[in-house]
Amino acid sequence: MTEVKVNAGVCGFQTIIRVTSEDMQTAVIEMDTQCPKTYVPGVEGGRRI
Repeated sequence: MTEVKVNAGVCGFQTIIRVTSEDMQTAVIEMDTQCPKTYVPGVEGGRRI
């Protein structure tokens, strides 16, 4: 597992990004953020779309 802590911008919110792979081919990316305005293209409610 790889984990990155991001402190971006002047807002002061922190984002933690975790990436795991069980088969070394498919990655699972998790993002925990304090930011109320988060938008991730292609992801809706944690599901791939």
